[in-house]
Amino acid sequence: MNGALIIDKPRGITSHDAVQAVRRMLGLRRAGHLGTLDPLATGVLVVLLGAATRLATFYSNREKVYEAVIRLGFSTDTYDSTGSATSAVQKSEIDEPNLKAILSEYLGTIEQQPPIFSAKKVLGVPAYRLARNGLSVTLKKTMVTIHELRLISYDGSFVRLHTRVSSGTYIRSLAHDIGQRVGVGAHLIELRRTAVGEFNFSQAITLDELQKQVVAGMVSIIPPERLLPEIPAVLLEESSALAVAHGINLEVRLNSPQIRLLQPSGRLLGIANRCEEGVYHPAVVFPG
Repeated sequence: MNGALIIDKPRGITSHDAVQAVRRMLGLRRAGHLGTLDPLATGVLVVLLGAATRLATFYSNREKVYEAVIRLGFSTDTYDSTGSATSAVQKSEIDEPNLKAILSEYLGTIEQQPPIFSAKKVLGVPAYRLARNGLSVTLKKTMVTIHELRLISYDGSFVRLHTRVSSGTYIRSLAHDIGQRVGVGAHLIELRRTAVGEFNFSQAITLDELQKQVVAGMVSIIPPERLLPEIPAVLLEESSALAVAHGINLEVRLNSPQIRLLQPSGRLLGIANRCEEGVYHPAVVFPG
């Protein structure tokens, strides 16, 4: 069983837990997700299955879309509602026009401080493990891009936002920074991911729905040949497919860094990288 499954991750479990549940239900040894969601967060979790896990490297740096709810009034050590307060409770006096003006300051490429309670590694150890043990954690700031940041609603305390961001952006950090800028502190209380690259919420199913599909023998898996649609596809003849399967370079008149290689049947054979003009080397080849 190879391909992708879009799970609507529920609140309260880790992305790893969700993948483990998928693996158990489908009886698979190989499965992995494309981008972690915190236990607090819900929504689109892309799970690659079987041999398709080898395509994960081609999904780096995908944009993500979220809807978030931020509470103004105090900050927390985790930057979300699971942490402990780090500031006194204050009432926000900012009005909607001024809040929108502050939000606009975060559009574009900005420097962001990742939360210390995150999976970022410090000498090979996740930062959150060190922080939970009371150890000092210092994480380097990173450059991220906020493509969209739109106010959906605001009632004086709770801010609901729509945002489209680059890979590696922490919405928790964005919430924290907005609170600092407003002057009363803030933290994230809800987060729902609605899209990852070409995958969106309309394709997602819950774990309960997946279980029902498994029982019915009709699991909604996106086949490998429908993945990475932005990479040009080349339909191979039988002889070329056999050569590629043995790692032999392929001559193709295309000007793309990568190409998808399709078997004569239309199934995905693999991905090839351009090694020189008009010549591509197989980087990933699926068995069979």
